[in-house]
Amino acid sequence: MRNMHRMNQAYLMKAGWGLIHKKEALWARVLRSKYSCGTDLIPRVQMKSDSSNMCKGISKVWEELDKHLSWKIGDGKTVDFWEDVWIPELGPLKNHATNEHVVLEGDNKVHNFTTPSGDWNWSLISNILQPNVCGLIAGIPPPNPIAGGDTVNHAHEERLQISLQYTEGSKMHEKGNKKQSSVTELIGWIPPDKDVVKCNVDGLVYEGRAAACGGVIRNAVGDFIVGFSGNVLLEADSKTALNLIEKGVPISHPSSSLISSIREYMQRDWMITCKHTYREANHLADLLAHHGHSLNLGITTLNILPPEAASIIEDYIRGAVFP
Repeated sequence: MRNMHRMNQAYLMKAGWGLIHKKEALWARVLRSKYSCGTDLIPRVQMKSDSSNMCKGISKVWEELDKHLSWKIGDGKTVDFWEDVWIPELGPLKNHATNEHVVLEGDNKVHNFTTPSGDWNWSLISNILQPNVCGLIAGIPPPNPIAGGDTVNHAHEERLQISLQYTEGSKMHEKGNKKQSSVTELIGWIPPDKDVVKCNVDGLVYEGRAAACGGVIRNAVGDFIVGFSGNVLLEADSKTALNLIEKGVPISHPSSSLISSIREYMQRDWMITCKHTYREANHLADLLAHHGHSLNLGITTLNILPPEAASIIEDYIRGAVFP
Protein backbone atom coordinates (compact mmCIF):
# COMPACT_ATOMS: atom_id res chain seq x y z
CA MET A 1 0.00 0.00 0.00
CA ARG A 2 2.88 2.34 0.80
CA ASN A 3 4.32 1.86 -2.69
CA MET A 4 0.91 2.55 -4.22
CA HIS A 5 0.72 5.80 -2.26
CA ARG A 6 4.16 6.87 -3.51
CA MET A 7 3.23 6.00 -7.09
CA ASN A 8 0.07 8.06 -6.78
CA GLN A 9 2.02 11.00 -5.35
CA ALA A 10 4.49 10.78 -8.21
CA TYR A 11 1.67 10.67 -10.77
CA LEU A 12 -0.04 13.72 -9.27
CA MET A 13 3.22 15.69 -9.19
CA LYS A 14 3.83 14.77 -12.82
CA ALA A 15 0.32 15.99 -13.67
CA GLY A 16 0.96 19.23 -11.74
CA TRP A 17 4.23 19.74 -13.61
CA GLY A 18 2.28 19.16 -16.83
CA LEU A 19 0.09 22.18 -16.05
CA ILE A 20 3.30 24.23 -16.44
CA HIS A 21 5.45 22.29 -18.87
CA LYS A 22 2.54 21.36 -21.18
CA LYS A 23 0.47 24.45 -20.65
CA GLU A 24 -0.93 24.47 -24.20
CA ALA A 25 -2.01 20.81 -24.18
CA LEU A 26 -5.80 20.37 -24.39
CA TRP A 27 -6.14 18.68 -20.98
CA ALA A 28 -4.05 21.40 -19.30
CA ARG A 29 -6.06 24.21 -20.92
CA VAL A 30 -9.33 22.58 -19.83
CA LEU A 31 -8.21 22.21 -16.20
CA ARG A 32 -6.72 25.72 -16.07
CA SER A 33 -9.94 27.22 -17.43
CA LYS A 34 -12.43 25.14 -15.43
CA TYR A 35 -10.73 25.71 -12.08
CA SER A 36 -9.59 29.32 -12.66
CA CYS A 37 -5.87 28.58 -12.49
CA GLY A 38 -5.02 31.71 -14.46
CA THR A 39 -2.95 32.23 -17.59
CA ASP A 40 0.45 32.71 -15.93
CA LEU A 41 3.06 30.06 -16.66
CA ILE A 42 2.88 28.92 -13.02
CA PRO A 43 -0.84 28.37 -12.33
CA ARG A 44 -2.80 29.19 -9.18
CA VAL A 45 -3.72 25.81 -7.72
CA GLN A 46 -6.29 25.81 -4.91
CA MET A 47 -8.43 23.15 -3.26
CA LYS A 48 -12.11 23.63 -4.12
CA SER A 49 -15.12 21.61 -3.02
CA ASP A 50 -16.33 21.10 -6.60
CA SER A 51 -12.90 20.08 -7.94
CA SER A 52 -12.44 16.72 -9.61
CA ASN A 53 -10.51 14.03 -7.76
CA MET A 54 -7.50 14.69 -9.99
CA CYS A 55 -7.48 18.43 -9.24
CA LYS A 56 -7.92 17.78 -5.53
CA GLY A 57 -4.96 15.40 -5.68
CA ILE A 58 -2.79 17.97 -7.51
CA SER A 59 -3.77 20.57 -4.89
CA LYS A 60 -2.54 18.27 -2.10
CA VAL A 61 0.92 17.83 -3.64
CA TRP A 62 1.24 21.35 -5.09
CA GLU A 63 3.07 22.83 -2.10
CA GLU A 64 5.73 20.12 -2.33
CA LEU A 65 5.97 20.55 -6.12
CA ASP A 66 6.25 24.32 -5.82
CA LYS A 67 9.30 24.00 -3.55
CA HIS A 68 11.32 22.60 -6.46
CA LEU A 69 10.29 25.10 -9.13
CA SER A 70 12.67 27.78 -10.38
CA TRP A 71 12.84 30.10 -13.37
CA LYS A 72 15.29 29.87 -16.26
CA ILE A 73 16.04 33.28 -17.72
CA GLY A 74 15.23 33.90 -21.39
CA ASP A 75 14.38 37.49 -22.25
CA GLY A 76 14.03 38.37 -18.55
CA LYS A 77 10.68 40.12 -19.02
CA THR A 78 8.59 37.79 -16.84
CA VAL A 79 10.82 37.00 -13.86
CA ASP A 80 10.99 39.41 -10.93
CA PHE A 81 14.62 39.94 -9.93
CA TRP A 82 13.83 39.98 -6.20
CA GLU A 83 10.65 37.96 -5.66
CA ASP A 84 10.95 34.99 -8.01
CA VAL A 85 13.33 32.05 -7.59
CA TRP A 86 15.74 32.02 -10.54
CA ILE A 87 18.88 30.93 -8.66
CA PRO A 88 17.70 27.71 -6.93
CA GLU A 89 20.57 27.67 -4.43
CA LEU A 90 19.49 31.03 -2.99
CA GLY A 91 15.71 31.26 -3.21
CA PRO A 92 14.29 34.79 -3.66
CA LEU A 93 17.09 37.35 -3.92
CA LYS A 94 15.19 39.78 -1.69
CA ASN A 95 16.49 37.67 1.20
CA HIS A 96 20.07 38.51 0.18
CA ALA A 97 19.77 42.23 -0.60
CA THR A 98 22.23 44.48 1.21
CA ASN A 99 19.64 47.29 1.13
CA GLU A 100 16.02 46.25 1.65
CA HIS A 101 14.72 49.52 0.17
CA VAL A 102 15.97 48.75 -3.35
CA VAL A 103 13.66 45.72 -3.47
CA LEU A 104 10.61 47.98 -3.60
CA GLU A 105 11.83 50.46 -6.22
CA GLY A 106 10.63 50.56 -9.84
CA ASP A 107 10.21 47.73 -12.36
CA ASN A 108 12.22 44.83 -11.01
CA LYS A 109 12.02 42.45 -13.96
CA VAL A 110 15.37 40.76 -14.55
CA HIS A 111 15.96 42.39 -17.96
CA ASN A 112 16.15 45.79 -16.22
CA PHE A 113 19.34 44.70 -14.47
CA THR A 114 21.42 44.63 -17.67
CA THR A 115 23.40 47.26 -19.56
CA PRO A 116 22.48 48.59 -23.04
CA SER A 117 25.17 46.28 -24.46
CA GLY A 118 23.43 43.23 -22.96
CA ASP A 119 25.79 42.35 -20.10
CA TRP A 120 24.77 42.19 -16.44
CA ASN A 121 24.80 45.67 -14.89
CA TRP A 122 27.52 44.96 -12.35
CA SER A 123 27.79 48.59 -11.23
CA LEU A 124 24.22 48.19 -9.94
CA ILE A 125 24.14 44.54 -8.91
CA SER A 126 27.43 44.56 -6.99
CA ASN A 127 26.13 47.42 -4.83
CA ILE A 128 22.97 45.63 -3.74
CA LEU A 129 24.10 41.99 -3.39
CA GLN A 130 26.97 40.18 -1.67
CA PRO A 131 29.96 39.02 -3.79
CA ASN A 132 29.05 35.31 -3.46
CA VAL A 133 25.59 36.04 -4.87
CA CYS A 134 27.10 38.10 -7.70
CA GLY A 135 29.34 35.14 -8.52
CA LEU A 136 26.30 32.90 -8.99
CA ILE A 137 24.59 35.49 -11.19
CA ALA A 138 27.75 35.71 -13.31
CA GLY A 139 27.31 32.03 -14.16
CA ILE A 140 23.90 32.73 -15.74
CA PRO A 141 23.66 34.19 -19.28
CA PRO A 142 22.13 37.70 -19.16
CA PRO A 143 18.58 38.13 -20.51
CA ASN A 144 18.44 38.14 -24.27
CA PRO A 145 15.39 38.56 -26.56
CA ILE A 146 16.90 35.96 -28.89
CA ALA A 147 16.55 33.31 -26.17
CA GLY A 148 12.74 33.56 -26.10
CA GLY A 149 10.60 33.94 -23.01
CA ASP A 150 11.48 32.93 -19.46
CA THR A 151 10.67 29.30 -18.63
CA VAL A 152 10.18 27.21 -15.50
CA ASN A 153 12.43 24.35 -14.40
CA HIS A 154 11.84 21.58 -11.89
CA ALA A 155 14.80 20.47 -9.79
CA HIS A 156 14.14 16.77 -10.46
CA GLU A 157 13.24 17.06 -14.13
CA GLU A 158 15.47 14.91 -16.27
CA ARG A 159 17.75 17.27 -18.13
CA LEU A 160 20.75 17.16 -20.37
CA GLN A 161 24.08 18.09 -18.84
CA ILE A 162 26.95 19.76 -20.65
CA SER A 163 30.01 17.64 -20.15
CA LEU A 164 33.11 19.57 -21.04
CA GLN A 165 35.35 16.98 -22.56
CA TYR A 166 38.89 18.04 -23.06
CA THR A 167 40.63 16.05 -25.73
CA GLU A 168 44.24 15.08 -25.24
CA GLY A 169 46.79 17.35 -26.80
CA SER A 170 48.69 14.63 -28.65
CA LYS A 171 47.12 12.05 -30.95
CA MET A 172 48.58 8.69 -31.79
CA HIS A 173 47.65 7.41 -35.23
CA GLU A 174 48.10 3.79 -36.17
CA LYS A 175 48.90 3.13 -39.80
CA GLY A 176 49.33 0.01 -41.84
CA ASN A 177 47.40 -3.26 -41.92
CA LYS A 178 49.08 -6.16 -40.17
CA LYS A 179 52.03 -4.40 -38.58
CA GLN A 180 50.90 -1.04 -37.28
CA SER A 181 53.29 1.67 -36.15
CA SER A 182 52.37 4.74 -34.10
CA VAL A 183 53.18 8.26 -35.29
CA THR A 184 53.01 11.36 -33.10
CA GLU A 185 51.33 14.33 -34.72
CA LEU A 186 52.91 17.70 -33.97
CA ILE A 187 50.43 20.46 -33.17
CA GLY A 188 50.81 24.22 -33.36
CA TRP A 189 48.79 27.37 -33.99
CA ILE A 190 48.04 27.83 -37.71
CA PRO A 191 47.41 31.35 -39.06
CA PRO A 192 44.11 31.97 -40.88
CA ASP A 193 43.85 32.83 -44.57
CA LYS A 194 44.38 36.40 -45.74
CA ASP A 195 41.38 38.68 -45.03
CA VAL A 196 40.20 36.28 -42.32
CA VAL A 197 40.73 36.74 -38.59
CA LYS A 198 40.98 33.83 -36.18
CA CYS A 199 39.42 33.91 -32.72
CA ASN A 200 40.73 31.30 -30.25
CA VAL A 201 38.67 30.79 -27.09
CA ASP A 202 39.03 28.72 -23.95
CA GLY A 203 37.36 28.42 -20.55
CA LEU A 204 38.07 26.82 -17.22
CA VAL A 205 36.63 26.35 -13.75
CA TYR A 206 38.64 26.37 -10.54
CA GLU A 207 37.12 24.14 -7.88
CA GLY A 208 34.95 26.17 -5.55
CA ARG A 209 35.22 29.31 -7.71
CA ALA A 210 33.30 30.85 -10.58
CA ALA A 211 34.17 29.92 -14.16
CA ALA A 212 36.26 32.18 -16.37
CA CYS A 213 36.95 32.33 -20.08
CA GLY A 214 39.41 33.97 -22.42
CA GLY A 215 39.79 34.69 -26.10
CA VAL A 216 42.26 36.22 -28.50
CA ILE A 217 41.75 37.55 -32.04
CA ARG A 218 44.63 37.49 -34.53
CA ASN A 219 45.09 38.06 -38.24
CA ALA A 220 46.89 36.10 -40.96
CA VAL A 221 50.36 37.14 -39.74
CA GLY A 222 49.56 36.40 -36.10
CA ASP A 223 49.21 40.03 -34.97
CA PHE A 224 47.06 40.59 -31.89
CA ILE A 225 43.98 42.71 -32.73
CA VAL A 226 40.75 43.70 -31.00
CA GLY A 227 38.27 45.27 -33.43
CA PHE A 228 37.58 43.49 -36.72
CA SER A 229 35.07 43.00 -39.51
CA GLY A 230 34.73 40.33 -42.15
CA ASN A 231 35.15 36.58 -41.96
CA VAL A 232 35.94 34.86 -38.65
CA LEU A 233 37.37 31.44 -37.90
CA LEU A 234 36.48 30.44 -34.33
CA GLU A 235 38.63 27.75 -32.70
CA ALA A 236 37.98 26.01 -29.37
CA ASP A 237 39.38 22.88 -27.73
CA SER A 238 36.02 21.51 -26.55
CA LYS A 239 34.36 19.28 -29.16
CA THR A 240 31.28 19.00 -26.97
CA ALA A 241 30.71 22.76 -26.85
CA LEU A 242 31.21 23.07 -30.61
CA ASN A 243 28.75 20.23 -31.27
CA LEU A 244 26.11 21.92 -29.11
CA ILE A 245 26.58 25.18 -31.04
CA GLU A 246 26.45 23.42 -34.41
CA LYS A 247 23.39 21.23 -33.73
CA GLY A 248 21.47 23.33 -31.22
CA VAL A 249 19.68 22.06 -28.11
CA PRO A 250 16.05 21.73 -26.94
CA ILE A 251 14.59 24.50 -24.79
CA SER A 252 14.75 22.19 -21.75
CA HIS A 253 18.56 22.16 -21.92
CA PRO A 254 20.12 24.18 -19.04
CA SER A 255 22.19 26.22 -21.52
CA SER A 256 19.53 26.68 -24.20
CA SER A 257 19.43 30.46 -23.69
CA LEU A 258 23.19 30.86 -24.19
CA ILE A 259 23.40 28.47 -27.16
CA SER A 260 20.39 30.06 -28.89
CA SER A 261 22.06 33.46 -28.58
CA ILE A 262 25.33 32.17 -30.02
CA ARG A 263 23.55 30.54 -32.95
CA GLU A 264 21.61 33.73 -33.69
CA TYR A 265 24.76 35.87 -33.65
CA MET A 266 26.37 33.46 -36.09
CA GLN A 267 23.52 34.03 -38.57
CA ARG A 268 24.18 37.76 -38.80
CA ASP A 269 25.88 39.58 -41.66
CA TRP A 270 29.26 37.94 -41.42
CA MET A 271 30.77 34.54 -42.01
CA ILE A 272 31.81 32.53 -38.94
CA THR A 273 33.36 29.07 -39.16
CA CYS A 274 33.76 26.97 -36.00
CA LYS A 275 36.61 24.51 -35.81
CA HIS A 276 38.06 22.21 -33.16
CA THR A 277 41.67 22.64 -32.15
CA TYR A 278 43.89 20.95 -29.57
CA ARG A 279 44.98 22.56 -26.34
CA GLU A 280 48.58 22.78 -27.52
CA ALA A 281 47.41 25.11 -30.30
CA ASN A 282 45.26 27.10 -27.90
CA HIS A 283 47.82 28.21 -25.31
CA LEU A 284 47.12 31.93 -25.56
CA ALA A 285 43.35 31.59 -25.08
CA ASP A 286 44.03 29.23 -22.17
CA LEU A 287 46.33 31.83 -20.58
CA LEU A 288 43.65 34.51 -20.90
CA ALA A 289 41.06 32.19 -19.35
CA HIS A 290 43.33 31.80 -16.31
CA HIS A 291 43.89 35.57 -16.34
CA GLY A 292 40.11 36.06 -16.19
CA HIS A 293 40.04 34.78 -12.61
CA SER A 294 42.01 37.84 -11.51
CA LEU A 295 39.56 40.32 -13.07
CA ASN A 296 36.26 41.77 -11.91
CA LEU A 297 32.93 40.23 -12.93
CA GLY A 298 31.82 40.97 -16.48
CA ILE A 299 33.64 41.26 -19.79
CA THR A 300 37.07 42.88 -19.97
CA THR A 301 38.59 43.89 -23.30
CA LEU A 302 42.38 43.77 -23.36
CA ASN A 303 44.21 46.19 -25.63
CA ILE A 304 47.55 44.87 -24.35
CA LEU A 305 48.28 41.23 -23.60
CA PRO A 306 49.53 40.19 -20.12
CA PRO A 307 53.35 39.96 -19.87
CA GLU A 308 53.12 36.16 -19.51
CA ALA A 309 51.86 35.97 -23.09
CA ALA A 310 55.21 37.08 -24.57
CA SER A 311 56.74 33.60 -24.70
CA ILE A 312 53.59 32.15 -26.28
CA ILE A 313 53.60 34.85 -28.97
CA GLU A 314 57.27 34.08 -29.68
CA ASP A 315 56.41 30.40 -30.10
CA TYR A 316 53.70 31.28 -32.61
CA ILE A 317 56.01 33.59 -34.58
CA ARG A 318 58.71 30.93 -34.96
CA GLY A 319 56.11 28.28 -35.82
CA ALA A 320 56.66 26.09 -32.76
CA VAL A 321 54.80 22.77 -32.64
CA PHE A 322 54.17 20.43 -29.74
CA PRO A 323 53.71 16.65 -29.49
